[in-house]
Amino acid sequence: MEIKNILIANRGEIAVRVCRAAKEMGIQTLAIYSDIDGPEAYHCRMADKSFPLNGRELRESYLNIHKIIEIAIQNAADAIHPGYGFLSENHLFAEACEKNGLVFIGPTPELIRMMGNKIEAKTNVAKLGIPVLNSDLSSQTELLGKFSELDYPLLVKAAAGGGGKGMRIVSSPGELSSALETTSREAYNYFGNGDIFLEKFIDPARHIEFQVLGDHHGNVVHVYERECSVQRRYQKIIEESPSTWLKPETRKKMGEAALRITLELGYTNAGTIEFLVDEDQKFYFLEMNTRIQVEHPVSERVTGIDLVKEQIRIAEGKPLSMKQEDIQLMGHAIEARIYAEEPAKDFMPSPGNIALYLEPSDVSIRMDSSLDEPATVFPEFDPMIAKMIVWGKDRKEALQYLEKGLAETSILGIETNLSFLREITLDEKFVQNRISTRYCDERLEILNMRIQTRIEDSDRLIFISAFIAGSLHSNQGGAGAGDKFHSNPWNAIGYWRQSRNFKFTLNGEDQEVELQSSSQNILKFSFVDSENMISDVRFNQGEISFLLNNKSVRAIYLLQSDGSEIIEYQGIKYLFRRLDVLPVEHQRMNFSESSGHNDSLIVSPMFGKIVKVN
Repeated sequence: MEIKNILIANRGEIAVRVCRAAKEMGIQTLAIYSDIDGPEAYHCRMADKSFPLNGRELRESYLNIHKIIEIAIQNAADAIHPGYGFLSENHLFAEACEKNGLVFIGPTPELIRMMGNKIEAKTNVAKLGIPVLNSDLSSQTELLGKFSELDYPLLVKAAAGGGGKGMRIVSSPGELSSALETTSREAYNYFGNGDIFLEKFIDPARHIEFQVLGDHHGNVVHVYERECSVQRRYQKIIEESPSTWLKPETRKKMGEAALRITLELGYTNAGTIEFLVDEDQKFYFLEMNTRIQVEHPVSERVTGIDLVKEQIRIAEGKPLSMKQEDIQLMGHAIEARIYAEEPAKDFMPSPGNIALYLEPSDVSIRMDSSLDEPATVFPEFDPMIAKMIVWGKDRKEALQYLEKGLAETSILGIETNLSFLREITLDEKFVQNRISTRYCDERLEILNMRIQTRIEDSDRLIFISAFIAGSLHSNQGGAGAGDKFHSNPWNAIGYWRQSRNFKFTLNGEDQEVELQSSSQNILKFSFVDSENMISDVRFNQGEISFLLNNKSVRAIYLLQSDGSEIIEYQGIKYLFRRLDVLPVEHQRMNFSESSGHNDSLIVSPMFGKIVKVN
C-alpha cells in the first residue's frame, strides 16, 4: 500500500529525522507531544500537524498505546513510525497498530517480542550455530541464593532492555543484591518489564554491530558495521563506520552471521545485530535491536543509503532498492552524541534552559538535533541534545572534521559533554584506535584532567576582553551586527562615571581592570600591568568578533537572565558577573548569608523521584 500520512510516535531528534525523510517522500507527518514538551517543541513545528497527549508522565504520554492509536485513527494516519526508545520495541504496540489497520514501520509483533527478550533471542541465534554469551535467567531470590557460585565479574542486564539502560557490572558477591534490585526497578520504569538476567562480562571487548534490512519478498542485506565501543554508563557516545580495527576476514564472517540471523528469522524492516568482539576478534551475538538505531547516520554517510526512507518503502511492501553487491563502503564516518551532562561529575544529567545554541558553520557536517533555537532540556527525558556526524576520506580526516565541528558548536546555559568529546578526539589512545568498551572508564580521569588543564592554561586576557566588549555592547542598547562603542561608555555603565576601575568576578574570583580611554570605536584598558586595546567590535547571532591589540578574536557571548555573562572561546567557558549591577531577586537570595538557610535540608544534585526510603 502507498503510505500518505505517518504519525511519529516519538519526540526530539528522531522525530525530526523521520519528519524530514517523510516530507522528502511527499508524505504528510503527524506529531504528538506531552504536556512537558508542548506544541512549540521542535518536532511539532517540523510536522504538518501536532496533537496533545494530555499528560506529563511517560505512561500518560509517549508510552500510552491507547492514546497514540486513537490520535492516529482520528487523523487518518496510514502508518506509525515508532523511532527509537519509548514504544519502538514494544510488541503490544505493533499488535495494536495491526489490529487497527495501521502499518507499523518496523518488524512484526512476534519478531519484536522474540528478539526483544534477550534470553529468547540468544537461544534462537545459538540454534543457528552463531556464538553467544552464556546467560543466567532466574528470579532475584534464586540468583542471590547462588551468589557464591557465580563467575565474577558479570553483567546484570534487563531482559527487555536496550540503549544501555538497565546494565550494571558486578565485580564481587557483595555488590549483587543492590545491583539486582536497582536494575530490575530501572528496567520496569524504562521498558515496563522488570525481568533481569546475568551475563559473563568480557574485558577487554569491542562493541561492533551490523545494520540489516529485510523486505517482505525474502531479500536481506547488511549495511556493514559500526564500531560503538566508546561508551559511558553502557551508552554509546561515539560511533564509527567502518571499524578500522576489524580484520577483513572477521568483517566477512560477522556480516554473514548477521545476514543469516536476518534471513532465518524472516526479519522485515531495519534492525541491528549487535556483537561483542574480544581482543582475538572472536565475536559473540549480544542482541538484536528491532528498530532504527541512534547511530544510523554513520551507515548512511558511508553507503549513501537513507535508512529511514528505506524503512518506509519496506513498510509499503516494496522490495529493497539495493542488493548486497551494490552496497560499497565509501570513506569513514564518525558520530558524536552531544548530551546535557557533566563528565566531571560522573556524567550526571544537567537539564535546564539552553540560552544559546550554535551549530558549526561547515555545511558538510551533519547535525541531527532535538532543537534549532534556545529551548529547555527536560529532566524527564534522555539528555541527548544532538548528534554530530562527519565524513572523511579516511579515519584521520574524519577525526579532524569532528574536532573542528565540536570546537565550533556552542551550547550555553547548561553543562554539556562537548569538551569531553573534543578531548576524546585529541586523545592518543582514541586516535590510535586502542579502545574497548572500558575506554571511558579507564580514561575518564585523564580526559577530565586535560580539560581542567586547558581551562587553567587559557589566556584570561582574551576572555576578559571579550567580556568587556560584550558587556559594554549589551549595556548600550543592543548587539546588532556592526554596532560601535559609544563615544563615552561612562554614560551607560553605572559607577564607572565615578571610578575608572571596573570590578567583576570571573568564575567566582574577583578581578579588576582600569579603563584608560575610549573613542568612537576603540577602548583602551590595563590588566595586570599590560596595556590593551579593543576595537572593531561586532556581534552576529551570539558571536562577538573584535580586534585585541590589532589581532582578530572570535568568541561567543551570552548575557543570561540572571545578569551573569558567559564567554566561550575555543571550547572553554568562563562565567562573569559585574559588581556594578544588582543581581535579580532570586540571585540576591542565593548570595545572602541570612539566617533563612536551613542546614537540615537535603538537596538532590539532580532531578529525580523518591522510589524507596530504606
